[in-house]
Parts: sequence; structure tokens; C-alpha cells
Amino acid sequence: IGQSVINVKSGGRGRLSAFVAGTFLMVLILVLKDFLVLIPMAALVGVMFMVCIGTFDWSSLRTLHKVPITDTIVMIVTVITVLQTNDLSKGVLAGVILSAIFFASKISKVKVTSLSAQDS
Repeated sequence: IGQSVINVKSGGRGRLSAFVAGTFLMVLILVLKDFLVLIPMAALVGVMFMVCIGTFDWSSLRTLHKVPITDTIVMIVTVITVLQTNDLSKGVLAGVILSAIFFASKISKVKVTSLSAQDS
């Protein structure tokens, strides 16, 4: 998802841009792996921070009070879980489970009525 966002922000709109980006990444990993291990971890962390800052939708913080409260709760719980566990997969799992619970709660309040041919 992050690669796709960066692709679109860089002007890539079609399938070819995603293919080229993926192919380049694969070449880096498979062919240039001996060179990649020489890059300091701190430099990679810095790049990752810049990618996060660049791809985050900062205007969403201003409109947080306008979205449904359940969506806000899911976002906050996901972020807190990631920060507490240092594991993105656990944060995503917490967000998905909470979203499923909120969805099931919302659907359980829906009433379905049917009209038979005899009623009309």
C-alpha cells in the first residue's frame, strides 16, 4: 500500500508504474543484496520516517471529530497497539477485530421486513 501511495504521488497512474517499481525492488534485493547490507540501519530508519511523514494524510487529524466515533476508536486503538507492541501486524489485527465487532453491532440493529404476496 505504501509503495502504491508513493507511486501515485510521484505521478505513476498505470500498471506499468507498479510493475517497474516492483521489478526494481526485486532487482535490488536479489542482485544488489551485498551492496544493500552496507547501508546503515539508521539511514534506513530515517528514510522510513520520511516516507511515513510524506504519505500520512495530515488533514485527517483536523477532521477526526467529523468521522463516526467507531472509526476514530479503531484508528486510535490501532495506533496505540502498534506503539505498545512495536508490531504493526498486532495493531492491524486489533483494528480488524474491533472493526468486525463494530460492524456486527451495527448490522444486528437492522430490521428486515418482508412483504408477501398475500399482504398486498
